[in-house]
Formats: sequence, C-alpha cells, structure tokens
Amino acid sequence: MKIEREEIDHLAEMSKLSLEEKEIEKLKSDLEEIVGFFDVLKQASIEGGENAEMVNVSETFEDGQREDLGTDKEGEQFLETKDEFLKIPKVFE
Repeated sequence: MKIEREEIDHLAEMSKLSLEEKEIEKLKSDLEEIVGFFDVLKQASIEGGENAEMVNVSETFEDGQREDLGTDKEGEQFLETKDEFLKIPKVFE
C-alpha cells in the first residue's frame, strides 16, 4: 500500500511531532513496509494448520483472569466503544 505524504503529515500533526524531511521519508517507508505485511497476512491460510484454533487470551492465565493494567479513564477520551473495545477514527483510507 502506498502511503501519501499528506497521511504522514496528518499522523505527525495528530502525534504532535515535528519531523524533518529525512524523518518523514523514513517513516513513510517504514509504514509502507508495515502495511505491506498485512497484505501478506491476508493471503496466509491457516486451514488445517496447527494454530488454526482461536484462543481466548484470558483463559491462558492460571486463575482465568488477566491483570487489568488500565485506569478505567482511557475510554473517556473516545467517542465510541463496542464490545469493551475503543473505536478510533480511521487513519488510512
């Protein structure tokens, strides 16, 4: 996936970062590589694979409960939640 300069500028603005030109080019290249991995994952087949079964992570803890590292204030900054997940606006189209 091709990342446009405007998207990098938008990310930098949202992150309150001031980036030099070579940092922008490096970030753009890194993001394109990262997003490219998702295309590879979409093509991967897990049918019949050893790890094809979905696992609930909380079941992997001895007592069945995971330690909650949150402060319960995280959700106050988000407009929407769904099934205990925070919904964020799209960054890339």
